[in-house]
Amino acid sequence: MRWPTTAALVVVGGFLGLFFAFPLATMFWRALSWETIADVLGSSAVWRVVWFTLWQAVASTLLTLVVGLPISFVIARFRFPGRALLQAAVTVPFVLPTVVVATAFLSLAEAFGLDDDPV
Repeated sequence: MRWPTTAALVVVGGFLGLFFAFPLATMFWRALSWETIADVLGSSAVWRVVWFTLWQAVASTLLTLVVGLPISFVIARFRFPGRALLQAAVTVPFVLPTVVVATAFLSLAEAFGLDDDPV
């Protein structure tokens, strides 16, 4: 290797080590102490968040199965007009970013006059 390449690698490595690896290692070192772990696991706020996350995940999974399995069965087994549109409608939220999907749905609602404020 020539000296400019070596110098560039040393500069880049030093920069990454000083501004990325060192702070990250310091955070892990402090966060993974027994005192910190005991404080986190002893907090009632943490357990409330864990409980909410668990029941919300179970409820979301069950609702997704109840709604998604019949739709997937129909799409897989039957040929009908609008099948491709239905398949696209259930696939788009998984392919596009959330903001893009939300904007598209808002645009559709506005186009069909469904965005009127009832208040």
